[in-house]
Amino acid sequence: MNPFHIDNSIPPLKRVKERLVGDAILKVNQWKTILLNGIPQSDGTTMRLTLNKAAEIIGIPKKSLEDYNQLFKKVKLLTDVNQFSNEKMGVLRNYLRKNSKRLKKILKTQKVQENNDFKQKNNHFDNNSTQIPLDIKQDKENNEIVQHQIQNQSNKKKQDETSIIKLELVDDYFNQFEKDYVSDLESNPSPLGVNFILKTKQIGCNQHFEQY
Repeated sequence: MNPFHIDNSIPPLKRVKERLVGDAILKVNQWKTILLNGIPQSDGTTMRLTLNKAAEIIGIPKKSLEDYNQLFKKVKLLTDVNQFSNEKMGVLRNYLRKNSKRLKKILKTQKVQENNDFKQKNNHFDNNSTQIPLDIKQDKENNEIVQHQIQNQSNKKKQDETSIIKLELVDDYFNQFEKDYVSDLESNPSPLGVNFILKTKQIGCNQHFEQY
């Protein structure tokens, strides 16, 4: 048999009718929904599908769905894609070709904005990275100040307690001094004896308070 023989009995492949934009939008949305949510199973679990498997369920090749999706994204940058719902996909492609310069300008502006946003995020991250050590240092300094204040308060408390003890000792000493003076006065009631007692007690007081 001649391999180059054309068999006219085999009917030619029928050309697939061009899809409407509205139908393509619906199919793409269904495809995305399946990819996002998966397929519920009878046991209550959800089965996740690959891009190809999800496309098989939709009944359109994955490559075509991806092509439609990219077309819709570009058109949405220019206008509302739903206004082409009753038009064929070829009309959408022609629209993009006619507005290619405007689309390129928009895409360029979008890219610049994305780069600026990325730089701002990096700067914010760098600032935070720099600020963290400063915050740690400040916290350390604040802790040292607080510890110093606590230590000062503790020392002051100790000093106050020591002063109170000294005052109590002084008070006790004066009480005892008064008792001793009365006792000595009874033993030496003469004026000479009184002067001698006062002088002796004065010397004792001076010696006693010198230690404080």
